[in-house]
Amino acid sequence: MIKIDNLDVSYDTLKVLRDISLEFKKGSFVGILGPNGAGKTTFLRAIASLIPFEGNIEVLGRNLKDIQRKEIARLISMVPQDFQVDLEFKVIEIVLMGRYPYLRLFEFDGKEDYKIAVESLEITGSGHLKDRMFKNMSSGERRMVLLAKALAQKAELMLLDEPTSNLDPYHGIEIMRLLKKLVADGITVVASMHNINMASLYCDRIVLLKHGRIVGDGVPEEVITRRSIKDVYGVDVIVEKHPVTHKPHVFLVP
Repeated sequence: MIKIDNLDVSYDTLKVLRDISLEFKKGSFVGILGPNGAGKTTFLRAIASLIPFEGNIEVLGRNLKDIQRKEIARLISMVPQDFQVDLEFKVIEIVLMGRYPYLRLFEFDGKEDYKIAVESLEITGSGHLKDRMFKNMSSGERRMVLLAKALAQKAELMLLDEPTSNLDPYHGIEIMRLLKKLVADGITVVASMHNINMASLYCDRIVLLKHGRIVGDGVPEEVITRRSIKDVYGVDVIVEKHPVTHKPHVFLVP
C-alpha cells in the first residue's frame, strides 16, 4: 500500500526527518508516537506531498513525485488537527470540498457529489449537522465533519494529525472506533498521536519517532515498554496489561 524509502525532510538547514524507511499494508491502523518536535506532523505532511522531501514515497505502487496534486488527492486524504474557516460555510459545503479532486476545471458539485457528501456525514454520525455553520461547532463536531470530508474524498489512505487532541474521552473514543471501522472496511489509516494508551488500544502498529528518526516499530506489545517510553519521552512509567484488551497500558510514576 505505502512504501517509504530514505525519507528526509529539512526546513532550511534544520533536518526534521532522517532516513525514514517504512512499509504499511492496506487496511492497517498505524499510530505515529513521539514527543513534541519529534517530526510526527512533518512525517504526515511529507506523505501527503504537502511539503518538499528527499527520498521516495509510493502509494499503491505509484511514486508521488511522478503524479499531479489532484491525482494525489484521490489516493490520500488528510485530516488536520484543526481547520480554520473564517467565512460562513455550512457543514455540507465543507464536506463537499472533499470532492474537489474529481471535478474538472470550472465544474461544480453534482448530484453524485452531494450524495457522497451526505453519505459521508451519515457514516460519521454527523448527518444531523448538515446545515449547521461549521465555524460555530464544537471541537468534537468539527473533527467528525473533517473526517466526513476525508471520506468524501474516497481515498484509500487517510492521514490524521492528532485526531483525539483537545477532545473529551467520549468524543476521543468515538473517533477511534470510527477509524477502526474504516480500517476494517479496507482503508489504511496513519495517525499521529500524543495519547499513548489510546494508540495502544486501537492501533495495530506503532511507530516511535525521536528527533526525526525511527526508534521503535511494531505491534503495541513490542513497542510500548517501560524502557522505550523512558528513552523517547524521558519519563518514568509503569506498563501493565489492560484488564480487558490485554494491550500495554501506561501509568505515569509521580
